[in-house]
Amino acid sequence: GLDAIILAAAGLIRMGWDDRITEVISPEILLPAMGQGAVGIEARKNDVDNHILLADLDDEDTHYALDAERALVSQLQGGCNVPIGAFAILDDDKITLTGSVASLDGKTLYKKQLTDIKTNAISLGRKIGDELISMGGDRIMQEIKSAELLNL
Repeated sequence: GLDAIILAAAGLIRMGWDDRITEVISPEILLPAMGQGAVGIEARKNDVDNHILLADLDDEDTHYALDAERALVSQLQGGCNVPIGAFAILDDDKITLTGSVASLDGKTLYKKQLTDIKTNAISLGRKIGDELISMGGDRIMQEIKSAELLNL
């Protein structure tokens, strides 16, 4: 009953359905949500043995990318139901973060991209969040929060 649907290519490939992929949408066209493509593993806080085992699985660059993306979303006070895009790319010691926030109807979009050293990932995310807010993202976030309250 669908005319079209957007799904994660990784999931389709994993299921052996890569022949059904008709287009891969680039981040230049549509930014992904924060953390897309990263895998998280949890362990109990005091489970030292598992922390030691899992340490080798922690990819430093992925960690920096996630820190930047999370900081951006946090600065906007966004969540899973808010059209916020966050996409970090690392190149050597540099991190480039692109962030966006859109109105629910998609008619308004604010987008910003900055580069810094990767150890400044969190401050970079906050800076882009602040810039998106000053561009008008604060009004979009307020509209979304108001719409959520009306739907309660």
